[in-house]
Amino acid sequence: MTLTKTQQFVQDAVKPSNFNGLIKQGTIAQLRSMSPVSSDLSVVYESTDMGGGKWTPDFTDTTSVDTTGGVLVCANGVRLKRQFGGRAANVVSYGAVGDGVADDTAAIQAALDNHRVVFFPKPKWRYKVTSSLKINNYTMIYGEQCFLDQNTLNNQTVYYAGTDCLFTTTSTDPGSGVCIQMRNVSVEGNNSTNVAMTSAIQRLSVKNCLFRHFDIGIDLTAYAVSDVVETVISECYFIQCNTGIRSTSTSGKHNTDGILSNCFFSNCITGINLDTAPGWLIQGNHFYGLGVSQQHIVISGYLLKILGNYIEPANQRGIVYKMTEGNGVCNAIIADNLVMVKSGEVGITLMSLVGEADGLIVADNVINSGTGLTTGSIGVSVEGSFRVYGTLLNNDINNVETKVSTGALGSIRSGGFENNYYKFRGSNGIELSNGTRLSEYFGKPTPVQPFGSQGFVYNQAGGSVNDIGGWEYRVDLTTAWKKIVSLDRQLLDSGAMPTTGSFTAGDTIMNDTPSILTLYGVKYVIQGWKRITTGSNHVLGTDWFAMPAVDPTGIIAIQTISDLNSLSVAGWFKTTVNPTNAPAGSSPTAFFQGIQFLSNGDPNYINQLVFDTSGNEYKRTKSAGAWGSWYKVSSRLEGTTAQRNAIISPAEGQDFYNTETHAKEYWNGTVWKTLTTN
Repeated sequence: MTLTKTQQFVQDAVKPSNFNGLIKQGTIAQLRSMSPVSSDLSVVYESTDMGGGKWTPDFTDTTSVDTTGGVLVCANGVRLKRQFGGRAANVVSYGAVGDGVADDTAAIQAALDNHRVVFFPKPKWRYKVTSSLKINNYTMIYGEQCFLDQNTLNNQTVYYAGTDCLFTTTSTDPGSGVCIQMRNVSVEGNNSTNVAMTSAIQRLSVKNCLFRHFDIGIDLTAYAVSDVVETVISECYFIQCNTGIRSTSTSGKHNTDGILSNCFFSNCITGINLDTAPGWLIQGNHFYGLGVSQQHIVISGYLLKILGNYIEPANQRGIVYKMTEGNGVCNAIIADNLVMVKSGEVGITLMSLVGEADGLIVADNVINSGTGLTTGSIGVSVEGSFRVYGTLLNNDINNVETKVSTGALGSIRSGGFENNYYKFRGSNGIELSNGTRLSEYFGKPTPVQPFGSQGFVYNQAGGSVNDIGGWEYRVDLTTAWKKIVSLDRQLLDSGAMPTTGSFTAGDTIMNDTPSILTLYGVKYVIQGWKRITTGSNHVLGTDWFAMPAVDPTGIIAIQTISDLNSLSVAGWFKTTVNPTNAPAGSSPTAFFQGIQFLSNGDPNYINQLVFDTSGNEYKRTKSAGAWGSWYKVSSRLEGTTAQRNAIISPAEGQDFYNTETHAKEYWNGTVWKTLTTN
């Protein structure tokens, strides 16, 4: 018998009698039409949709119902059972069509009810599901497609037309889900309020899956039975969801110890929003979305790490960290993230809603607009109802209007150095006695404000911070670093008097670039400044006095005035053109220069002497705040009777020539007396 005839003989044996052999069938209907009579019979169901497999009769089973995928009832009542041989159940074996029109809900649910590993072969179009699918514990779902078709709306693995949840657990209390895996499955919602996957599943693992057009992609809300623990989500896409991943705290249960890594969130209003989620690692994710997103990462809890995420653009809020439990310890790290912000947006928001929180490190993040300065933008914002204690370290915040905004909660402390400084190799930074660690960047230090420090920052008594050039620096809580000349002297980089910072009486500030000070018309080189008082006020003559060089460098006018009555200090001066209250009859009257002296420093008692450009000299006095008249100074005092009478407190014996009476007069201590008449 030829091989061809042998195969034909086997295939024609639809109703064998005492035949031990192998039969091929092409359809489920042909399998049901058989009437097996021997347990040695094996039937191979051939299918091009991966729904085929090996089936054998079970003559001992007379009660199992026909499930299409695992059990068939033949024409003679014998149960024909599929032999999986370690392979996963195929939803097509249970009757799923995958044409996007037929309702595949029952077929897929049958596969999930009967097997722990369920396979979704790539459908003709997509599997249509109209109500929730219940997943047993210790179940794995996997498919053939995900990212290959992520940009085609009609080529997802599963399309969910319902309004509640696509995948959930079988228990009435969803807190009992345990050890569920999903791989390579692409699901699409109907843009209503549906959810792709929900319930409190312990040890949920989702990898290389796509969630699109859902209100929520994955809902990890904890329920009353237990916490949600040990969730792993990686290499997934969340596209056009209101929220990609969400959890809320209910009945005191938490969503703890999860990992979210290397996922993409595109055009989601909120990328992730995890409430009370301690112990999570959020790393290497990409958030972007054409101006649709509003908040990308919103998370609360402690023992958190938010590392290496890329957010473009932030659109209101990039990363929002909330402290929502009252233990007062964040122990959270937000580091190495790149956040792009636009006008009116905030890169990183830090807040505590339940009490003061400590132990927060925000380090090595880049917050930038990428397009130049953006108005109304903030790099790091401290908000909420309570203080947040933490350290900002080595963050590169550029092109934002406000780098760090602490508002009324000004407790966040800033450490490290500004950008654009050289980094020297092998350094562990500078650690102070109170535990504050400065950055490993080299250059002139920027301020560090350790919480609880008072006055200067020391690592040892009398110690300070050194740079590689050998200079010492120290800083208080209100000023920049100050270079130390000796233990009691500091060196300013400018020559101006200090205007900020807190100082102790007796402190000496030396000028790195000496300035010029004019004092009583004498120009001095200022070597430094001596502190008179203790505190943070900065008034020359009250809190500081200048330390001038011994030899003056010259004499200059201390002031140029336009009113000869306006000068209230001693020293040389000059005037503008035609000043007010100039001597009458001076020739010319355009410009003057002069000098005045105060009696015991009192501006109400002044002797004033001026010269016009012709060399004429004029003098007057001020007594008890009232100016007397000018008179011309020559070999003898002369003038009118009125000018003579205007002389205030003339000395006894003072002579005066009266130009009206042409008489020489003198002051006898009481009245003017005439000596001669010309």
